[in-house]
Amino acid sequence: PNADLLPGVGIKNSVQLQDSYQTVANKLGSWGTVNKFRKQTLDFEDAGLTIAFAGIKFDNKTNKIDNNDKVIRITALPKHKGQLEGGITFGSSRSDLEAITKYSQPDHLGKIPTNSQSSLSGTFALYFKEGLFVRYDQAEKIDGIILILKTKVVPGGTFTINDSYIQLPAGQKITYLPGASDPIMNHDQVQAILGKPDSTTLLPNQELPIKIAGQTLKGDLSFEIYNNLGLQVTYLDKVDGFASSFVKTRTVSVALFPPYFGQAANGLKLGLNKTEVEHIFNNQIPTIGTQNNITVHVYKDKKSVGIVYSEGATDADKLAIGIILQYPEKQ
Repeated sequence: PNADLLPGVGIKNSVQLQDSYQTVANKLGSWGTVNKFRKQTLDFEDAGLTIAFAGIKFDNKTNKIDNNDKVIRITALPKHKGQLEGGITFGSSRSDLEAITKYSQPDHLGKIPTNSQSSLSGTFALYFKEGLFVRYDQAEKIDGIILILKTKVVPGGTFTINDSYIQLPAGQKITYLPGASDPIMNHDQVQAILGKPDSTTLLPNQELPIKIAGQTLKGDLSFEIYNNLGLQVTYLDKVDGFASSFVKTRTVSVALFPPYFGQAANGLKLGLNKTEVEHIFNNQIPTIGTQNNITVHVYKDKKSVGIVYSEGATDADKLAIGIILQYPEKQ
């Protein structure tokens, strides 16, 4: 049988990764309906597809999708009836998929924490460099097939709260201000490792997350989102009162969100509940900040780290779905 679900590409004779929203609407004959759990994501129920568009980030409150926004993730559900190579389809077992050499060993196998408990059921096998995520039900049968562009890197490894870097499994480091022993990376150096981002957002006239001689600085920031790596990288574009040669689009902070799966030396990682996170920080009471209308719980080590939690009735139900490294200090 012919495969029509093509990892890294899209659906044969239908929606492709990087198609515009307008193109998707033309191909599927529908504008879709807003997915109630995921931002910048639309359900096309008749086609059995859920499609995510560039512009997603863990702190994005808006659901407005522009006609030119590009497809970054296609989720096929059992109603779609499509299949991967080797006849792998909905209801195929994990062992069926892993019998195909390139899928024998996922980069990561686990739950993906989201704001909705309903989408937490099931385990995901993530194959970043192949452009494929699959979701297994409790019997380890496939019940969701997710196509993404193939990534240059696998977003695991380690991150540091105090030392201004994250390190990917293959050893590459992304370093940011103020940097301990490592040189600070700029925009081009980060893209050389991670590839092109899904979207870039400019933030003029911001209070900056660094101080010089005890003074809080103002200037322009921009951030770039890698949705399928779970990374948001923030750059310094301009500092008021400093020459542009000083700034050089240096990296100032990194935020982590699913499906990023690395962890810090102290055990901090996405998916922990609020009780577990607070235990790591010796049960300190966090200060509460906001970023783009999202509540951020700020914990202090030598530097501050911001945690975004999912909604939940108790602390045990609130899961870490965002980690903002080098969270700006409140004056």
